[in-house]
Amino acid sequence: TFGAVFVAFGLVGAGVVGYVMKITKAYQQILRVGISLCCVSLVLFTVLLYSNNFWPLLFSFGLLGLTIVPMLPLLMENCAESTYPIDEEVSMGFMFVGSNLLGLGFIFSLQYLLELPSLGPAPLLPSNLFMWVAFLVAWGLLVGLFQADYRRQVFDGQEQQKEGLASSLL
Repeated sequence: TFGAVFVAFGLVGAGVVGYVMKITKAYQQILRVGISLCCVSLVLFTVLLYSNNFWPLLFSFGLLGLTIVPMLPLLMENCAESTYPIDEEVSMGFMFVGSNLLGLGFIFSLQYLLELPSLGPAPLLPSNLFMWVAFLVAWGLLVGLFQADYRRQVFDGQEQQKEGLASSLL
C-alpha cells in the first residue's frame, strides 16, 4: 500500500514538475522549491514513522512521492545544464556514484545511531536528529549556495542566433 501510494503520487509530481520545467526553464528556482519541499516531507515522515500511525504515515508516503520522485529528473537536468560541455553521461555518472557513496555513509551512521537510547519522546531518536541535521545542511547547501549558469541554454541560444543571422544573409 505504501509503495503504491509513493509511486502514484511520484508520477503525478514528476509530470507536473516536468511540464513546469519545460514551460518556464526556471530550473534553479524549481530546484530550490523542490529541495525545500523534500526536506519538509522527510522531516514529517521521520516524525510519523511509529506504530499505530497508518493514515498519517500513508499521507506522508504520498507527500514523499510527490516531492522526491520529481527531484530525479530535475537534478539530472540541472546537472547536465551546469556541467555542459561535459558529456551528460559523465556528469550523471559522477552524480550517481556520489549519491551512492553518500548513501553508504548514511547507512552505517544510522545503523550505529539506531542502537543508541532515545533522547526523549518518540521522534527524538539520535538517528532522527542526525537526519534532520543532514537535511538542514543539504537544504542550506543546495538552496543557499547553489548558483549555476546554464551553459547549454546559453550555447543553444547562441547557435540559434547564428542560424538566424546566416539564414537572413542568404
